[in-house]
Amino acid sequence: EWDEAIEVAEKYNRINLKNTHYALAKHFESIGEVDNAIRHFVESCTHKVEVPRMLCELRDFERLQAFVQGQREPELFRWWAQYLEA
Repeated sequence: EWDEAIEVAEKYNRINLKNTHYALAKHFESIGEVDNAIRHFVESCTHKVEVPRMLCELRDFERLQAFVQGQREPELFRWWAQYLEA
């Protein structure tokens, strides 16, 4: 019923829309659907922290590098550079 939850949040409860996307992202992460989890972390505006955390836990550094380069956000580039230096 996630689609319905997103639809209701978009129409009637926009204040909780990002929270709903975050909960859905955590659900996808728990069942191993990484691409869907990333998409909903981006929708919830928590991708700068949650996607690197998730991909580091999965030890999927190639996907993490591709994500950082694809987002084109200075904050993520800085984090990636610091991570590589460490």
